[in-house]
Amino acid sequence: MKERILFFLSFITHPIFLPLVVLLLLTNIPISLYLLLICLIFPVVLLKLAGIDLKSPDLAERRLIFVALALSYLSASAIWQSDMIIKLFYMAWFFGMIVLAFCSFRIKVSWHALGWGILATFLLLVLWSIKGYIKYLGPLEAMVVGVLVFGGLPVMFLRYVQKAHTLKELLLGYAIGLSIPGLLYFLCT
Repeated sequence: MKERILFFLSFITHPIFLPLVVLLLLTNIPISLYLLLICLIFPVVLLKLAGIDLKSPDLAERRLIFVALALSYLSASAIWQSDMIIKLFYMAWFFGMIVLAFCSFRIKVSWHALGWGILATFLLLVLWSIKGYIKYLGPLEAMVVGVLVFGGLPVMFLRYVQKAHTLKELLLGYAIGLSIPGLLYFLCT
């Protein structure tokens, strides 16, 4: 029973869903459905047709998953023209998947931790672009930032308890995830 609960929690916090959650919050439904097709359904169908075990992929299969998702995020950022911050968000996911693919030749890096790190930095960048700078956060904004920045900690703890990752793999994933969107934002704006 414990394993089922841990698997369910790991599934609902999976980073493959994080870009879609952001889309649903920030865009209208038709755009969200279109990007859902590009970012989730298309790569999953292709990977299944290629015979990739999505439930428990080996290291080589993980690299293929990262590359397929990187291409889908690159496609999403290419078609997204109206809002630079969302375009940067998808570019961050693209580079995140590329980094994971390259890292997986040497070491295993937590995809969950990387995803939550990207999401936390993205939220800070959204607030930065809305306010111009983060000098004062209102109570609602502070709560949202706190949930997302520290939301990665329970997810990382869950993955550690599941013995899916070592502490080093989790911290490395989170550090990479925190840094990629910020670097892209400051390089591109």
